Order: sequence, then structure tokens, then C-alpha cells
Amino acid sequence: MSHTEQSFENVLQDLTGYLIELLGAESVICYFESSPDIFTVAVYSGLDKKSDFIDTILQRADIEDVFADNFQPLLLSNRLSVYAQSGGDSKSKTDSVSSALILPMIHHNRMVGIFEALNPVQYDWFMDNKSLKALHALIQNVFEAQLTLSRIEETPLTETGIEYEDLSLPFGKTNIIGASKAITDLKTLISRIAPTDTTVLLKGETGTGKNIVAQSIHEQSTRKEMPFVNVSCAAIPENLLESELFGHEKGAFTGAFRRRIGRFERAHPGTIFLDEIGEISQNLQVKLLNVLQYQEFERLGGTQTIKVNTRIIAATNKDLDEAIAKGEFREDLYYRINVLPITIPPLRERIDDIEPLTRYFIKRINLKLNRRYEKISDEALFLLKKYQWPGNIRELENILERAMVIGNGPVIMPHDLPQDIFGILDAIRKPKKEFAMRESDKSLWEVEKGIIDRALNEMNWNQSKTARALGITRNHLRYRIKKYGITKHKT
Repeated sequence: MSHTEQSFENVLQDLTGYLIELLGAESVICYFESSPDIFTVAVYSGLDKKSDFIDTILQRADIEDVFADNFQPLLLSNRLSVYAQSGGDSKSKTDSVSSALILPMIHHNRMVGIFEALNPVQYDWFMDNKSLKALHALIQNVFEAQLTLSRIEETPLTETGIEYEDLSLPFGKTNIIGASKAITDLKTLISRIAPTDTTVLLKGETGTGKNIVAQSIHEQSTRKEMPFVNVSCAAIPENLLESELFGHEKGAFTGAFRRRIGRFERAHPGTIFLDEIGEISQNLQVKLLNVLQYQEFERLGGTQTIKVNTRIIAATNKDLDEAIAKGEFREDLYYRINVLPITIPPLRERIDDIEPLTRYFIKRINLKLNRRYEKISDEALFLLKKYQWPGNIRELENILERAMVIGNGPVIMPHDLPQDIFGILDAIRKPKKEFAMRESDKSLWEVEKGIIDRALNEMNWNQSKTARALGITRNHLRYRIKKYGITKHKT
């Protein structure tokens, strides 16, 4: 059992003990939603017959019948308690319970657990509605705070959706940074598809921020208050991925010492993001296809059918059409996940976004490394814009972090960047007519000035042709002509 699971279970146990002492109850039982609409006994105090509870399973409907759709604390007398409906010898259970106090636990507007105190001595005291509400609020606040904390601790950083989050936004609000046409069009598309439950397939190179797009879709959907669960299919070993996705029963395989709830159940009734879906095995693809079709599955080693209501967003950096042709990916699964395909543009196709991304990452890395950088120099930014970015946004963040570690600040300078970017010949595309470089002993900017000067003269000072040959815009060329004081040679 993990530290998180143990701490949450300990809190539940403490709460049952507190209720026994406060109410003078014979026993207190905590039922918890262990899978969608299925409740089991999480902890209990004051009961001797452990065998009565070890395999207790209650349907949500059974509990809702007790509450009659009114999820307020209940004092029961002459009515069946939840305990009496939990299997075993129902008559003996009914006879042993003369009264019960039931406190429903709510999380994200959904009942996920209950505490039931059997035969409380202080029954008359809690006929006072104010006292009952005060007790319920106290237990509810402790329960919800600990449940929220345990789920945050269970989720790795890559699942929180804050990888490129705007620091000015509240936690959990993902901002896709950039104002280029490609990103503006992407944001518009997200706003249109998010409110639907359509299955989405995100396509794009590694590091383009597919997880951020998925998080943004979830946060603009009707499921935004529900869980968002991120699964990196490529990062989980193949022999463990099925258990991670669908869970397993105790004893399903060697090392399965207890039941495990899978990611699909954890995501119910929210969104699951299957990153790098092209990496899953053929056998697992069959089971995943069944979930997409019927929204149901069985845990590994189990026989009970688990029903979920989960939106699926998938992502891949592979060419799935090619994978289908090679027999590596099922065609029927591809059609199921490719209902609404979205292609995330690589960073080299959205150069205008490099500047705002850089400003954001400088702020983020300052917080992370306790640095005091203010900005990036114009020259260094120019080099970033000329780089081809095979690693996309993730590479940009890594390069800026390196620069801020080795540099002296408070401004990122060209010599703080890696050689692939700092080397002017790698950063600026050579003109169609290449030059013989003789200025190896000169500074970086003298070299750049020489390249531009000779390019202009070879193109007869046609600035449009020169800009195209150098791979820069005409405005950038004019800026550098003025900056370096380049003039047309007299003939």
C-alpha cells in the first residue's frame, strides 16, 4: 500500500473512531465508492465479525434507496440501515440494529462514500437538526480535504496539466501560449469541440504540447469538475499497461496483493487522455476497442463488468496510417479514436510564438531555480527564431533552463545558448550562393554583418531576394541593415 493510500485510510479509520466516541455508537462503518457506482467497506470500528464485511459490495442504487434522493444526514429508526443491506444474514443484521445515523460524503457534487453509526447512544441529542448538520459538516470537510490531497499526491506532475500553464491563471486553468494564426485557429477549434463528448485524436510531433491541448479541452467541457487522468502509454511497460488502464483483482498475477483501481475507473465520469496510443500492443488494442464501443470492461483477473462514462482523448506522434499498413495498429480502433483529429503545429511553424513562450519560461524557471533573469537579448531571441526546433516546446524550455543555469544574468545572451543555436552558420540558412568564410577570428556579430553585406551585393541589393536567400523576413533584413550600418558599395 502506498503512503498516500495509507494516509487516507488512516484518516477514515480515525473518523470512525471519533464517531464511536462522540455518539457512543456500537460500531461505525465507512463505505467508499471503490469503482463507478460500486461501494465497498473501506474501514470500520467496533465490529467483531470481519467476515461479514470482507467481500461486501453495494450498488449505488441500494444506498440511494435509503436516502430517497436526499443526500442529507439521516437518523433511521424502524427502517433498514445500509448495514442491514450489505449481505450475509440480513434478518440478524436487521434485528441487531435499532437505530442508525448515516452521513453522506460528497465530492464534486457526487456521493462517493458514507459513514454509518449503528445504535448511537446519543441518538436523542442528534434529533436537534443544527447539531446534526454541524457534525455532518465537520466530517465532510475532513473527508473531502483528505480525498483531494490523496488524489493530488497520486498524480505525477505530468498528469496535472500545468506543464505550460500561465502563472497568472488559477491553478488548473491551462493556457495555450501564443497568438500566431496556427495557435489562434487551434484555440477556436478547441472552444467548439470541448463542450461535446466527441472522441478526439491529437496528432503532432513530440514536445508540441499535446497534453496541454487535451487538458484545455477537458477544462472547457461539461466534465471540467470531474477527474482528468493522463496515461503515458509509452512510459508504462507493456506487461503493466493493462493493469494500469483497467485495474486488477487481488491475486490476478504474482505481486497483485490487493485490488487496484485502473485509470479508466479513476477518470469516471471525467476525461482520460491516452498519450502515445500508437505504442500499445495488439492484444490491449482489442480491449481498448471494447471500452470505446460499450464503455465497459473487466479488471484483470476479474469477472465483474465495470461500466464507466468517460470521455477519451488520444494522442500520437506516429503515422497511424503507416502503422495500420504494417499491421501494428488495428484499423477498427483507428476509426474509433479518429472521430475528430486535430494536428498540433510544430514550433518551427509558429515562430511568432517563440517570444511569448520564452517570456513565460523565464518566469517559470526563475521560480523553479530561484534565479533572477529579466529577459532574453534581441540577438539571442533572433537565434532562437532561426533554429528548427526538432524537440519543439519541450526543447525550448530545456534550452532556456540550461542558459539560465550557466549564464550570469540578468539577460540571456547568445553565448549562453548551445552551440547548435549559437553557431551563426547553423542558425541562419546559407544563401543560395555560398560564401567562403574568412572571418573566423571575428565576433559573432561581425560574421553576421559580413554575411548580410555580401549577400546584398551578390543579389544587387534586391532586398526581397536577399531575405529569401538568407531565410529571414524582409523586415528582419531591413532591421539588420540599419543596426549594422550596412551601405551599398560604390562602383
